[in-house]
Amino acid sequence: MTASSSSQQLDPWVDIEQAALDAFGTQINPKAPGLVAVIRRSVRCAQIDRSAGEIVIDRRAFFLGLIAVGVGKTPSRSRGNTATWFVFWLRTKFNLDETRVASLGTQNLLDAFHSGCRVVVSRSVNALLPRALQYANRTVRRSVADLRHVIAAMLDPERESWPEFSELGWTPPAADIDEFRRELLGRIDGGPEPNEDLEAWRDILLRDATDVPGQGARRPLEISLSGFTSDRPPVRPGRDPSDDPLGIEPDVQAFARLICLEEATPPLSIGLFGGWGSGKSTFMERLEDAIANIVTKEKKRREQEIARAGQSASLGGPRFISNVVQIRFNAWHFADANLWACLTAEFFDQLRSGGYSRQGEDMHSRLVERVNAHVHSLSDALSASRAALAEGERRLVKAQEERDKAVKAVKQVQGEFLSQTLVDAVSAAYEKHKADLAELGRRARPGGRH
Repeated sequence: MTASSSSQQLDPWVDIEQAALDAFGTQINPKAPGLVAVIRRSVRCAQIDRSAGEIVIDRRAFFLGLIAVGVGKTPSRSRGNTATWFVFWLRTKFNLDETRVASLGTQNLLDAFHSGCRVVVSRSVNALLPRALQYANRTVRRSVADLRHVIAAMLDPERESWPEFSELGWTPPAADIDEFRRELLGRIDGGPEPNEDLEAWRDILLRDATDVPGQGARRPLEISLSGFTSDRPPVRPGRDPSDDPLGIEPDVQAFARLICLEEATPPLSIGLFGGWGSGKSTFMERLEDAIANIVTKEKKRREQEIARAGQSASLGGPRFISNVVQIRFNAWHFADANLWACLTAEFFDQLRSGGYSRQGEDMHSRLVERVNAHVHSLSDALSASRAALAEGERRLVKAQEERDKAVKAVKQVQGEFLSQTLVDAVSAAYEKHKADLAELGRRARPGGRH
């Protein structure tokens, strides 16, 4: 038996875990125990793409591997305990269900691996590895990255959140991710390696976080003041268009009217570009409100035209469409998946709900229907159980009555049997002593022999 087959019998995951380490290539530090453990564990949460013959380790799998390694141990500020510290920080943010984490692995991975599927890393993970290597060069002058460098690289300034945690019931806001940057810096500062450049870490985790690669723009770490966040447009239903600190309302109205114009021939594509903090999200929020406002006014306008149908004059001005379904799609949330498939699914889900704004209402309605159906099913089951219980009680009463009759019959039979036995015994005794009794009778007669 070869060493490989022997190790496979002891641990069937050995070969696939080694393939996972090989997939990360030479950019990771093979002597970093934390990173090696996380990569080995992350392959158990990988996705199987049978059409491509691949087992894909994406950001989700890496995060789940990181959590799985860190769960169940005491947190520490030592250099070799990044995973346990990360889990400790997560527990301060939400109720981390460790059983749920353990159940997220794919059960058919080994079969897929032994059937020829190769282990690869996703596009998003491939994109962050060079950044992790750059951080290792800047902080410890090494040509390979450790676990903390990979985690720092996952704090991508182009991403606003970690959607990978949504299946665990938590979607971290930007403020939490900014807090994590500072916590990670404090942890590294509390136990640095010899000659580790802490100033370089400050640049990476605090200053570099405000730089968007290739744009040179700055995005300050999110600061919350009296309900205001610097990276999100404030939600103000029915807001006054004159409340326009960015001066974008004229452009918003122009685009909204163009999009809703009945004479415009589709398809119509409009691109909105700008650096961090330039107001893209605010513009889109206002554009969505403006379109909804135009549609509402157009419906009222057409109702008025129907009311004026008997008159020759019609209301003037341009005509707009009166039925719009607005759909949102955030590609970052599906970066490691099939974007076209996800876009199609999101499109039809939101279209069925009547648009993004009504998706929550639709989900609520469907949830209410499911709960209602479940309650009815429970009621039916309870009624059936009560009927079965009543039938069981009826059968029990009947069985008890039959038992009482049987006991009474047995007693009667036993009494009859006892009487007959006594008669038989007396008869037998009489026959046996009949001569003696006759003799006693003769002696008892007067003149008899004594």
